[in-house]
Amino acid sequence: MKIYTKAGDSGQTTFGGCEMNKNNPTAEAIGTIDELNSQLGVTRYHILNNELQNLLLKIQNDLFVIGAVIHGAKNQKITETHIQLLEALKENHASQVGETPIVF
Repeated sequence: MKIYTKAGDSGQTTFGGCEMNKNNPTAEAIGTIDELNSQLGVTRYHILNNELQNLLLKIQNDLFVIGAVIHGAKNQKITETHIQLLEALKENHASQVGETPIVF
């Protein structure tokens, strides 16, 4: 089965039936969230701590909601609870990670 067409894509992509430029901020945001979600899935696979696995799964599920909201889903929404959870996680785990490097 071929997975390529050799026709190129002219910089366009489709989300939920809507065609848009790949450099459109909506496409960029959804793509970035998708990449983060993929990395969290790989990380979750390698972690042995069940509590941390469950936490990462919760974050992944929230990222799906965020992606749906960005795309315009009317049946999904980001709540204050989502925001508070992520802020609390950041605060709770920041001391374990240390300072974020300014230059990589």
